[in-house]
Amino acid sequence: MPSSPYAPDEAADIIRDEAAWLQGAFVSSLLCGVQITLSAMSFLAVLKQSIRRRLRIILLLYIILLCATMTAGQQTYLLFIQMGFIEYRNYPGGPNEFLSARYSTPVSLASTSLFVFANWMMEALLVWRCKVVCTTEERPMWLWVIVPSVLLASEYATGALLIRDILRKQDAIAYAITYTSVSLMLNITVTAIIVGRLLAHRRRMVRLFGSRHGSHYVSVATILIESASLYTGFLILVIIFFAVGTAASNILQQAVAQVQAITSLLIIYRIAQGKGWKYDAGVSTGDWRGDTEAQVEQVELPVAHLERVTDTQATQTASDMHPLSIQSKEDETQTPVNAGSVPAILSQDEAV
Repeated sequence: MPSSPYAPDEAADIIRDEAAWLQGAFVSSLLCGVQITLSAMSFLAVLKQSIRRRLRIILLLYIILLCATMTAGQQTYLLFIQMGFIEYRNYPGGPNEFLSARYSTPVSLASTSLFVFANWMMEALLVWRCKVVCTTEERPMWLWVIVPSVLLASEYATGALLIRDILRKQDAIAYAITYTSVSLMLNITVTAIIVGRLLAHRRRMVRLFGSRHGSHYVSVATILIESASLYTGFLILVIIFFAVGTAASNILQQAVAQVQAITSLLIIYRIAQGKGWKYDAGVSTGDWRGDTEAQVEQVELPVAHLERVTDTQATQTASDMHPLSIQSKEDETQTPVNAGSVPAILSQDEAV
């Protein structure tokens, strides 16, 4: 950083931390705009898609509540940043010390509460998608989601304790670390389960249709979005930077909530487009659609059946080109037709 006669008389590490606070606020505000745009796109997509009425209402209410909560949380967080840099500029230690120590102020408490509530909603959506992806006719659903459900309940408990300590103006660092750790464990567990399930289905599709066509049913985008791998990877990156002690960790920490919201809205957007995973469909298309196209996409023809159809068509084509076959067909056209032979002739025409 170049020296300037107008620079504040502060240590370099303090100036670096204060710059990280401002840059993190800018990054999170930018991602908040992305979240609002994606919320609008998802809302319109759910309205246009012919999905079940109950599911449509739930998704619309979820989008509205999530967008409102995240936007209000971002706004109150920016007010807290403003307090540190403008209204309490002369606080002992500067804005960095104020923002680190005065997290129990009403504005900060409101922001934290809103983000925690939004996090509960997004984690619940992730566990629900885990249930949808892993539910099969052979395996009971609870065998797959029992661990994520326990972690989700633990996250609700630690989040409530975190807000309680902030209300009481107590040291909430311990619960904050616990809450973040449980959230990380939940996301890693659910991501691993969903990725494993999708990869297993991908291998089955490749065996049936070949590597050229089978991989189309479970693409890389499907795996990344359905498993929320984007948010899990980002959260792991934040923890690594925090452990190293770089200023970038403070920037990334402020963007965690918005990244999670974007990841959740991507899942909803895929559902609204009819691309969300549903086990009954056999492939990752035709989700909750009642049209003919969705029903056609759900049909899986065994490879042996396809080979038999191809051989039968080839044999019939060759017989049609043979002169004797042509003569026999001319004889058949001259044969009187009675009522009892009509079904047989129709079935022959259908076979051809």
